[in-house]
Amino acid sequence: MKTFFIISLAVFHFSFGNGMAAEAEDGHGDVSGPDAVHFDASQGGDMIKQPGVSAMVEGTVLEVSEGKSGKATFINFFPYNPSIKNFHVVVFEKTIQQDPVTWSGFLKSLSGQKVRVSGTIKEYKGQPEIEVELMEQIEVVAEGTSDMPSQ
Repeated sequence: MKTFFIISLAVFHFSFGNGMAAEAEDGHGDVSGPDAVHFDASQGGDMIKQPGVSAMVEGTVLEVSEGKSGKATFINFFPYNPSIKNFHVVVFEKTIQQDPVTWSGFLKSLSGQKVRVSGTIKEYKGQPEIEVELMEQIEVVAEGTSDMPSQ
């Protein structure tokens, strides 16, 4: 099954791109080129079927919240529901601790913003996610696009 998926993905890239892998050499998933698989954040069900794929995901941030353990911060595009394959972005404490003031301000500024996130699709507890290790993986596409009330 894994071989079939890899072959299918290679055929997709060969047919619609230049056949090159979209993953950046540094492993952080800078996939801004034409070979990136593009998703809307609402396509979690499609993303979960493609773990390991380098992608760009675009959507409006609902909220940025710290995990219960305090070891991760989540950028959520939809309310959490374990029965729905909702996409989210995770930034681990080890990344934030490299520059806590800058990361904290940056993450807080994302609520209500339309963003584009690049990286590798992973699955965690049945939910698709991208782990962000560099701020450059998150691009604000349009500011203030949300109809959500400010808090």
